[in-house]
Amino acid sequence: MPGSESSSSSVVDAQARKIHEVLAAQSLPILSVRGQVEGAAARGDRFVLSATPGSGKTTLAPLMLAGARPGRVLVAAPRRVAVRSAARFVAALFGEPVGRTVGMSMRGDRRVSDRTRVEYTTTGALLRRVINEPDLPGVSAVLIDEVHERHADADLALAMVLDVADLREDLLVGVMSATAQNELFEHLLEPAGRIEARGQIFPLEEYWCPHRNPLDAGGLTRGFLSHVADVARAAFDRHGSTLVFVPGVREVEAVRGQLQNLGVPALPLHGSLTSQQQDAALADGKRVVVATDIAETSLTVPGVNCVVDSGFTRAPRFDLARDAQALVTVRESRSSARQRAGRAHRTGPGVVYRCFSEVDFARLERFARPEVESADLTEAVLLAHAWSAPTQLRLPTAMPAPAMERAEANLRGIGAVDGSNACTNSGRTLVGIPVDPRMAHALCTVASWESDAAATAEANRKRGSASLVRVAAQAVTLLNTDARLPGSDLEAALASADKREVVRLLKVARRDYPLLPRARKCLAQAPGLTIVQVPGLVTALAFPGRVAKRRGEDRAGRATFTAVSGTGFVVDQDSPLHGESWIAVGAVQTIRGVTHVRAGAPLDPEFLPVTNPSDFCEVQTAEVISNRVVGQRVRRVGAIEISRERTRAEYAPALEALRELVRERGLAVFKPSRQTQRLLDAMTFLAGADEAAKHSAGEAADASAEPGAETKSTNAHPSAKRWPAPTAEFFANHLELLIAGTRALEGERLSNIAVTTGIRNVLGWEKAAQLDQQVPQRVQLPSGRFASVEFDPERGPTIRAKLQECFGWRDVPRVLGRPLTIELLDPAGRPLAITGDLEYFFNEVYSQVRSQMRGRYPKHPWPQDPWAAVATNRTKRRM
Repeated sequence: MPGSESSSSSVVDAQARKIHEVLAAQSLPILSVRGQVEGAAARGDRFVLSATPGSGKTTLAPLMLAGARPGRVLVAAPRRVAVRSAARFVAALFGEPVGRTVGMSMRGDRRVSDRTRVEYTTTGALLRRVINEPDLPGVSAVLIDEVHERHADADLALAMVLDVADLREDLLVGVMSATAQNELFEHLLEPAGRIEARGQIFPLEEYWCPHRNPLDAGGLTRGFLSHVADVARAAFDRHGSTLVFVPGVREVEAVRGQLQNLGVPALPLHGSLTSQQQDAALADGKRVVVATDIAETSLTVPGVNCVVDSGFTRAPRFDLARDAQALVTVRESRSSARQRAGRAHRTGPGVVYRCFSEVDFARLERFARPEVESADLTEAVLLAHAWSAPTQLRLPTAMPAPAMERAEANLRGIGAVDGSNACTNSGRTLVGIPVDPRMAHALCTVASWESDAAATAEANRKRGSASLVRVAAQAVTLLNTDARLPGSDLEAALASADKREVVRLLKVARRDYPLLPRARKCLAQAPGLTIVQVPGLVTALAFPGRVAKRRGEDRAGRATFTAVSGTGFVVDQDSPLHGESWIAVGAVQTIRGVTHVRAGAPLDPEFLPVTNPSDFCEVQTAEVISNRVVGQRVRRVGAIEISRERTRAEYAPALEALRELVRERGLAVFKPSRQTQRLLDAMTFLAGADEAAKHSAGEAADASAEPGAETKSTNAHPSAKRWPAPTAEFFANHLELLIAGTRALEGERLSNIAVTTGIRNVLGWEKAAQLDQQVPQRVQLPSGRFASVEFDPERGPTIRAKLQECFGWRDVPRVLGRPLTIELLDPAGRPLAITGDLEYFFNEVYSQVRSQMRGRYPKHPWPQDPWAAVATNRTKRRM
């Protein structure tokens, strides 16, 4: 209606006048570039705004845009506390509560109205808003603040907003920071202008307070945290209200506790606190505020002109080997150090105490490492696929391909993307739940379970008035924070979960679960669920690779577990999880190479087919036990063996088990007979003869070849490679022929298996016959007796015979052109001599042997001429 439009226009005009009045009343340095910002707004030019800490860019730059163009200005920052603080401060400039001219929106807290011109939001909330409303209706400009921190959701939000701006030419895009990589973002926003606000910079005193051993494999040392507390106390005594930066919640509590013990009023400030607790830390008054880097940017801590900087921060690092992401303690960047120090001299002279040296400062990386390079990208990749495709987004830093592939595999596992990595309906549902999509999937699965009438009736009977999905929401809330759980026990900590977050998750789970058909499908074979089982089930559904089975204790008494992924975990002795057989692990910490469980819950193994359907399998294996090949039916889930029972061995695994044993021990596993061993010795001899002949032929060919001429393969000995060496590898490769016709794979003792025939099978009967011809099994002596041909490793084919049996033996057989070696024995069967030249022995040596032996063995013939004597194995009396 015309009247309505006129009324709306008058409201906008009135707001514009009010915005100009508010800006006119301010004196912050950012106003020095007001004309540039408003000019960019009027022209619709993209820009990179760089301003010193405390210049007012977060609070006043959005008002400049709102006063210069119609529509709403969205201002996105990474942290909730900064969003809340900025919205309240700017709303107070108008004398209004948040939700009128200035609004804010974040997970679980949205305060806007039709009159809102500037809306502060988190980058995570902006991401989901763009996906749900791709044209951003009613929004005229988007500012991404603190882009230098390089959070994954901030990078993604900027990329998506740039896509929207390509379709909506009237949408203005800008980025802001005090220490950004301006060239990087100018190139990304191209065409983009740079606007720099360099207002009055108040003096800053710097004190360097290094500590000898700040860091070890477990994180910051106790000694270093005590040092930080001592520096903070001295700073407080000298300067009054002080802001202390430490990496994480554990360090916040440690330093705050020591300060309180010293009589110093100290308050915590970190993301795990409620908004009321955060507001208490930001209230004016003389105190020490111990904070994580939540207070590093876009936030003013009233009354503070002194900062104590530990020099460390928490950064996400994904451990591929353990399939887990952890926040690790690392040195801050130089830009971060400057941001922290900037909290001290935003509004006047300040002082910073740095708990490290000037040399350490010079060694710091210039900018923070982009989160996409080191973090678990499962959630980011789902958001990217829900928008377009990760590779098509204009990200400041591209997502590494291995991390993307791993994330896409996770998403396929929960049905969030299909085989071609296109986002499914289930995936779009999970996008709307602002937690890790794997946790969201677990939550909706339990909600689906509870919705089933039969399951609900059974659950109600067992759990009274409790709610399965409420417990699941509590578990997800705790898993989604960095809070340390007492005893690492998720179940025991449920009551400490943020109640507002639990209610919010409860609402979306019960709303969205019907859209997840996979969740319902995986419950078809599930047992009844009770309250106490929910924390373990939720954790296992979210992180199936971290389902773990107890395997024993280490020397320190810690319980050791093996996970489905193959990773090893330990649980400390004082944890309620120490005695559990199965657990699901939600969070870990690796200290000196040992991975400790920091959040987990017991898991009933009956749920394994539900939590790990793709890892669950039953396989038939075989192994050699007590000289028999036996079958094993093994049930496994990933790297964990659930059960094993002996069965009749199946052919393929039995053959492979025996093959490995033969490869390791050769034919000794069959305890070969003397006949078998003789056959193997013959093969060894022939293979050696072939090799020697081949070598000799090669040398002859080289000697006859003209200089520079190529040696052709035809010069090789004709019998080269004719006879295979009877190695363990050879028989392992021909095992089926070796054991053909035996019961070696049917449980027969391997020592009872005769493999002589099998060896001939391997050779082939034609070759086996050649072997018998070329290497006879026995030789007839002049005495008429047959002597077996044996093989000595050094002498080759050898027979053993009494000397008297060889009288007159001139035609000694040869094997492959080589004379037999004869071991000549005395009448008692003891060795007299070994010779390969019997003629030489009788002509040159025999006379000496005769003179020594005939007196000792007078009943046996010792003729003077052995060539004329008759060979015999008898004594003189029986001749």
